[in-house]
Amino acid sequence: MTKEIEILRKYLKQEKQNITPQRMEILTVFLETESHINSEELYELVRKKIKKSAAPPSTAV
Repeated sequence: MTKEIEILRKYLKQEKQNITPQRMEILTVFLETESHINSEELYELVRKKIKKSAAPPSTAV
């Protein structure tokens, strides 16, 4: 996966675009997906992963 990340970084730099955590997450999720998916499915997978990682820790009383 490192090769793909470097390709994206190089492309974004060439196009004078920022390398954001969101872009990196989209690439990571896309590369981890083994089946063909469309843009809506990719969006949902990334959204769920970001939402899951951003959830506050539960507090057990």
